[in-house]
Amino acid sequence: MKQKKDEPIVEREFIQKLIEENDRLKSENHNLKAKVGDLSIKNDILKDGLEIVQKKAILKALQPPKKSKRLIGMK
Repeated sequence: MKQKKDEPIVEREFIQKLIEENDRLKSENHNLKAKVGDLSIKNDILKDGLEIVQKKAILKALQPPKKSKRLIGMK
């Protein structure tokens, strides 16, 4: 394949650097996706825990107050 007069010459070193940068970015992207996945799981766990705590607080608030034995006159 002949090179046209107007086409710039692309050096092998430049192409190699582009390939290396592409590989590095792919690896970084993979790592970031894994971290996002881990954070999503942790976030779901925390949401579930918060929901449980809120439900327990509501149930506790709806229960009638316990009478103390001292208030009734018992010891």
